[in-house]
Amino acid sequence: MNILFLQQKSYFSELGIEFEGCESTFGCIFTFKLTAYLKKFDLIVSCLEHDKSAREVINFANAIGIPTVFLMDGIYDDANAKKNPLLKSMNIDFFSPCIYSNVFLLNNSFKNYLENEFDTRCFLYTPKRARLIIDDTTKKNGFLITTAITPYFNNAEFNVLIVWIKRLLVDLQDLDLKFFARIFDEKILKEIPELKGCNNTFESLSTAISRSNGVICTPSTVLHSANLYGFKTMVLNYRGGSTYFDCDYDIKDLIQLKTSLSTMSFSHSKDARYIWSSINLKDYTYHKRNGVETKWKGLYINIGYIQRLIYNSLPKRMRCKIKDTLTKKVI
Repeated sequence: MNILFLQQKSYFSELGIEFEGCESTFGCIFTFKLTAYLKKFDLIVSCLEHDKSAREVINFANAIGIPTVFLMDGIYDDANAKKNPLLKSMNIDFFSPCIYSNVFLLNNSFKNYLENEFDTRCFLYTPKRARLIIDDTTKKNGFLITTAITPYFNNAEFNVLIVWIKRLLVDLQDLDLKFFARIFDEKILKEIPELKGCNNTFESLSTAISRSNGVICTPSTVLHSANLYGFKTMVLNYRGGSTYFDCDYDIKDLIQLKTSLSTMSFSHSKDARYIWSSINLKDYTYHKRNGVETKWKGLYINIGYIQRLIYNSLPKRMRCKIKDTLTKKVI
């Protein structure tokens, strides 16, 4: 199978994609005849929804009837899709609409949504970053409290989240339930100093989950992973949005919290489900949208690919500064 990957190889390797048996090309940087160039490929693949240059190629590939694929690296979070400052700065609505004829994703609820709403075929998989290494589960230290990498997008959300976490700690203490934290956000830790005494960011996520009685988190792929491995999970859904991922307790109102914590503490752990290993895209049968013959007029240059090469070559501190500058313009 001849496959065009629209980002660098490292992006796909980090997702757990195997390339054996495929003729793989990474990046469509420039061409004078996009139609002729794309017709050399059996499949066009992207893993960055905010890559505008890639989206341009995907739309064109759909138009000429070539199967297109998007690989998700985590769960779909409604708030992240609609409020993420980086996406807003680029005027992109995540999966609104879904422009891909095929999507690899993590769970059935979002699979059902996409297949019902769009002309899209979906496949379940577990990206490498969503996999855990669970070893010793005999030592239990209580419920793990953690958050998504970016648990809030503005001060209003931050203030609401603080109220929720403070209420969570009170209810856990009232029920005499042990807990510990894995929180990296210094602003949260400063606002709730009692978390610092039980906060451990030095151990891996896998180790933290292994020694927990269950995971309590804001909307995050962490919950999907823990659930997949049989751990009890609770989402602090303080925004009240739809949750397109597997979770035992979806808390949208603080009134539910204490009763749900009590029930969660007495419930039994589940059996771990099948964890998919690395995947090879040549092993699947793909859907393609009914395209129409069209021609690309003029030179095509993938500016996004070139920009990403430059960006990834910069020191980490400079990359973070650029990202912060982009997002702060929107917040």
